[in-house]
Amino acid sequence: MTTEEARGVGAGASTVFVGFGSNLGDSRAIVQNALERLASTPQISSLQSSSFYVTAPVGFSTNQPAYLNGVVRFRTNLPPHDLLDRLQQIELELGRERKTFWGARTIDLDLLLYDAAVINDSRLIVPHPRMHWRLFVLDPMLELAPDVVIPTLRLTIRETRELLLWNQRFHSQFVRALNVCNAATVT
Repeated sequence: MTTEEARGVGAGASTVFVGFGSNLGDSRAIVQNALERLASTPQISSLQSSSFYVTAPVGFSTNQPAYLNGVVRFRTNLPPHDLLDRLQQIELELGRERKTFWGARTIDLDLLLYDAAVINDSRLIVPHPRMHWRLFVLDPMLELAPDVVIPTLRLTIRETRELLLWNQRFHSQFVRALNVCNAATVT
């Protein structure tokens, strides 16, 4: 019997990517604890983690500590909504409080990809709807699976990251050019 079979992960298991982040408390210890809980979950096997990345907060609440981010890949027989329940259970066990959207948190576990599934219901959206705008997701994903395709974009992780970087460069150059033009016409 293989290790996967012993853990209840059979031949039809799905490959899943989950993003993680923490910026309250001892983030490294909290993330390690979350990953250990995830790895010890029945029906989850072959968990691999990216490197840890220290990143600035994004969104509306940027006045908060830096985040420790990364991504894990694993195999599971848990259906997507059951996996979401497990991720949220781990968040609660580690003190996650949902007070402020994009606010500071002890741990955040986001289901990014579940095989090539596209899910959009009241509880779950997969692929994660903002993963393609976040280098703190794409950089660790690049380590684990650069050629995995984001099904809604039909682009690989590598292609998505390159496009995001190109857009960021183009956008900042465009804004600078507009500012120069506006300054010249305001005389």
